[in-house]
Amino acid sequence: MKKERSIKWAVAALLAAALFAASAPQDKAGGAPVTVTPVTVVPEKICPLTYSLAPGSLMSKRYAAKIERDNSALSQLLVAYRESVLGITKFDPIYWIKQMDDTYLKNPTLTTETGSKLTGWREILPELLRIINESTYIDVQSVHVQFEYLPYGSEGYLRYNRTVTNPEDQIDFIGHVKTVLAYAPHDDPVTMEGDLLHRRTCDPLW
Repeated sequence: MKKERSIKWAVAALLAAALFAASAPQDKAGGAPVTVTPVTVVPEKICPLTYSLAPGSLMSKRYAAKIERDNSALSQLLVAYRESVLGITKFDPIYWIKQMDDTYLKNPTLTTETGSKLTGWREILPELLRIINESTYIDVQSVHVQFEYLPYGSEGYLRYNRTVTNPEDQIDFIGHVKTVLAYAPHDDPVTMEGDLLHRRTCDPLW
């Protein structure tokens, strides 16, 4: 009896193993079962609240026009640098730094492909020269602006308006401008950043 029960258990175990193997996924070659690895589904992060400047507003239009003019000056600087590298003209850094005094890039910051930050034209110009020497093209690709409001009497407000006596000249907004520079053949862009101030009279400061 014990021997018969042992045989029955052995047969049942073999049948169970055969059913499991038959139900397991098979590869296309008909060989061993395919191992299935559990996949963790990560839900996409959704921002429930966004802010933006109303499109078509006076402030939006004038900021856009001003930034376009400033980036035109930046493009001219890059062209002049390229021509100096080719030996066509001589690049005058003092002249071009002065040309940028009336732009949001008066005191710029450049972030390299590796994330290093350079501040001021005297640090940035050598880096631009390196990029120009390594590339066949460099120019503005896109621009992103973030607005910072300066509440009346706040530390930031006082910093910009401490010596201002005319209410119409008081600064109430700062536009933090980030411009992406694309250049070939490199894939990782560099960015240039600066601040564009705004008067309470709803006219940007320039």
